[in-house]
Amino acid sequence: MKNAKKHKGSLVWTYDFDWKEGKAKLKKPWISAMSQGLAISVLSRAYIMTKDKKFLNAACGASSVFFTRVEDGGVMTGEDDYIYYEEYPAKPYPRILDGFIFSLLGLYDLYSVKKNEKIDVAFKSGIKTLEKNLSKWDFLGLWSRYGLSGLLSSKDYNDLNCLLLRVLFGLTRSAVFYDYSKRWGSGGLVKNMFVSAPYVLMVFKSYLERSFE
Repeated sequence: MKNAKKHKGSLVWTYDFDWKEGKAKLKKPWISAMSQGLAISVLSRAYIMTKDKKFLNAACGASSVFFTRVEDGGVMTGEDDYIYYEEYPAKPYPRILDGFIFSLLGLYDLYSVKKNEKIDVAFKSGIKTLEKNLSKWDFLGLWSRYGLSGLLSSKDYNDLNCLLLRVLFGLTRSAVFYDYSKRWGSGGLVKNMFVSAPYVLMVFKSYLERSFE
């Protein structure tokens, strides 16, 4: 609560350093859908435990960025009639999968204590995007991509993505989340040496690109 800042009618937590994620460059201070979602989850749960409305009001204030486009200071973008919430709100959008899901879980937690239609629509819009576009983060039905830049997830990130999808399945009962968590969690990439070779090359290529930028 002490670190929260007011920004264009929203309550935000800023990253006060420059950052580069792939080709996306962020200049301080910048905000993230992921950190906003995590903060909303904490504040929503604090309200459940204490019934102190200052936590609920802060969570609601923090949600405003999800209704505001990146170019206007928010974290929302749109593409092909689908809504995304950006962990790194700078072009070209990296669209990191776990960051997107963490932001949705924040909206879900807030809606559980504040039955606001706008929050519900924001959550369901993000869920629809994932349901229809998870294939963009899929690599040969064996592994998850970290984001939409092409780089595959590390094992830890892949495990996290599988866990988050299982959580979404538990909340929505949407079979697509369960199906992808099973595919990516089968260990198929590690077992399949034919697939592992291009993965190693992709990681090496990404390392070289970052080293010479």
